[in-house]
Amino acid sequence: MNYEGEWGYNPVAVTCAEIKTPVAGLFRAGNASPMGNLAGLIKRVLPALQGMRIRLRSDSAGFQAGVVRELRRGGVDYTITARKDKAVMEVIRSIPAGDWKRYEGGAWENRETEMAETVHAFGDADVPAQRMIAIRWRKKEPDLFQDPYEYHAVVTSFDGWSAGVVMQFHRTRQDGSENVNKELSGGIGLSKLPCRLIQANAAYFQVALLAYTVFAATRQLALPESWQKLTIKTVRFRLIRLAGVVARRSRSMWLKLSKGYLYRQEFEEARRRILGLSAELSYG
Repeated sequence: MNYEGEWGYNPVAVTCAEIKTPVAGLFRAGNASPMGNLAGLIKRVLPALQGMRIRLRSDSAGFQAGVVRELRRGGVDYTITARKDKAVMEVIRSIPAGDWKRYEGGAWENRETEMAETVHAFGDADVPAQRMIAIRWRKKEPDLFQDPYEYHAVVTSFDGWSAGVVMQFHRTRQDGSENVNKELSGGIGLSKLPCRLIQANAAYFQVALLAYTVFAATRQLALPESWQKLTIKTVRFRLIRLAGVVARRSRSMWLKLSKGYLYRQEFEEARRRILGLSAELSYG
């Protein structure tokens, strides 16, 4: 239960940022750790993406040796938010004062930030030490006897990228995952689940992921370029929730729409493209 007395769950999804669609997902109980089963989920996803160059971005839930091990085995580059536990903070605070350089990034526009680099190791023999980039800024009301700085850190496999480029790449992960999460919640209907049976809700979750994947593929392959950023609600009102009449005549099925329908051209073009894709799949 959550603090409002309602039943909650903790699902996780792997999303493709370029076409903003879920690749795979796992439905977890509400008391499951955010870190739970992530390594297994990644291990399941990578074989389906063979032949592609993959770059993964993750929040601090992915900051675990098992996840990094699977990414390295799969040849995947990554940026992961470091969880600020005791070991990480000791490494960050041991950075010499002269290594901190002024950093101007769009993510912290109202703060004077500094950036430095160091190395972090999980202590796992199968996971070598990796590059860690840290950012700090002064607290608004620092305590006299405590560290006057707030910190943010990222571990990464991008050794050839500058620290600023790594941070910029990592911070744009919301463009894919967060927008997909919003669509799944508001557009598909995952904000409320049908029952309290976790198996039934897990099945509902997977159906929702599949439905959104079909929508994302349709938007990418059949709809105009100007529609690529439209939400599922907008596309639904424009193309799906239409007043029409389905009739049979001359051994054919006809769909009759209003003459005043604003998106008739887009509707017809989408139908032609989908028919063309169907033919390619049938004879390809």
